[in-house]
Amino acid sequence: MRPDRFTTLAQQAIAEAQSLASRRGHPELVGLHVLSALLEDASGPVASVLPRVGADVARLLTITHSEVDKLPTVEGAQPAGGRELNEIMTKADAAAREMKDAASF
Repeated sequence: MRPDRFTTLAQQAIAEAQSLASRRGHPELVGLHVLSALLEDASGPVASVLPRVGADVARLLTITHSEVDKLPTVEGAQPAGGRELNEIMTKADAAAREMKDAASF
């Protein structure tokens, strides 16, 4: 996983996900944080694509926030990416390579 190969959008989503995890006191950065960041970006591609396929972005965001609220917290936590996030990034990188994309994720 090489963050320098991520698109600007992916880098921004990860930064926002880290910020969310930190604000909430979550010791581990997980996929829910990234999903939340992507759904909250009203001008991003996720917010424009999901309605086209019939998804209710507001409902997805409500569910995501509810699940994020259930994550364990630690006072003064500095979130770090764990196994789950590493798997997500590895799969994204593999998909980009398969599509011969210059950037991943």
